[in-house]
Amino acid sequence: MPQLLPFYIKHMILVGFLVLIILIYLISKYFLPRLNELYIARYKLSETYKKE
Repeated sequence: MPQLLPFYIKHMILVGFLVLIILIYLISKYFLPRLNELYIARYKLSETYKKE
């Protein structure tokens, strides 16, 4: 089983952390700001309808 060999374990951990860091960066850079803009737009629209 290659998972039990030390150099494979190091490689799997390193690649796992790199993938995790890249995913967190991409989500925080592109996905979360769009959700925030959507939330703000919905809030402002709801505020305009409450005034009427």
